[in-house]
Amino acid sequence: MAHLTFIEDKDGDVVDQEVYCSDYCARTSKLYNGWNGCAEITTSEPCAKCGEMVTGLDEYWHLVSRGALDCLDLGPKQEGGTSAARR
Repeated sequence: MAHLTFIEDKDGDVVDQEVYCSDYCARTSKLYNGWNGCAEITTSEPCAKCGEMVTGLDEYWHLVSRGALDCLDLGPKQEGGTSAARR
């Protein structure tokens, strides 16, 4: 899940966002305004700080449909068909 910082115009309206893989990376932004994680993004894109790919809903559901991910977990399936998060 993405961590976001918002870019606002002079009127305070959100006009864009920066996408980060973690709060650790998001804290490096001049726009950081507190924790804003667990956000869903539509398409996958690299972290603005470290370049790690942040999985968007398009890629997530593609992986679920292929059976590469369990739809209730965010981790890849391990041997035996359960994700590491459930062990």
